[in-house]
Amino acid sequence: MHAIASRLKDEDKLADFLEDYLDDELNMICEDESIPEVAKLLMDGYFLIRNNQLSELQSKMNSLPAPCDLSQCQAQSNVVEFDGNEEASESTEEQSEDDIEMNE
Repeated sequence: MHAIASRLKDEDKLADFLEDYLDDELNMICEDESIPEVAKLLMDGYFLIRNNQLSELQSKMNSLPAPCDLSQCQAQSNVVEFDGNEEASESTEEQSEDDIEMNE
């Protein structure tokens, strides 16, 4: 029972890592709940390799669905406008704070 709980915890950690990596490094968010499935497949493959069950690993790899056509994916773009003058806005805030202190 402990081994199963440990493995599920490892799958969760891997899923969290994959989700963070895709978001932080590739600016990509998976909305189809596929990350836990991918984490499970990777962990299954890891344990098969670890136990030297290479023929079963090959069988699992052959049973995976065919890759999808990425040209069918819909791109979404979020544009964030930035005026490039962050220091000016900070100094404006500081000035208004000073003005408040003077008026008290």
